[in-house]
Amino acid sequence: MERLKEKLAPQLIDFAADMLKCVGHPARLRIVEFLESNGEAPVNQIQEELDLPQPVVSQHLTKMKALGLLRARRAQGMVFYSVALPQLFKLLDCIRGCDPNMQFRNLAG
Repeated sequence: MERLKEKLAPQLIDFAADMLKCVGHPARLRIVEFLESNGEAPVNQIQEELDLPQPVVSQHLTKMKALGLLRARRAQGMVFYSVALPQLFKLLDCIRGCDPNMQFRNLAG
């Protein structure tokens, strides 16, 4: 049975491509996963969880915030980050359903 779906608007396709490129980095996926569990966290806590240098984590957070995937708020002299696009959690669920042993197959041969 064929499923009829509404055609995606060009703007939505462009946003989706940018979003998928952004979260396609392992560290950024780990940030989303960490924030899924914690709701909100300061930069230093995210940095400790990822075990990456603070400037690297800050660069990832800045890119994700610029795209609208994360939100930031200042409190107690720190910046706290949370997920601004809850659909990212659905993306994590989709990834969790994937087989990590699946390999790309050569369709030409």
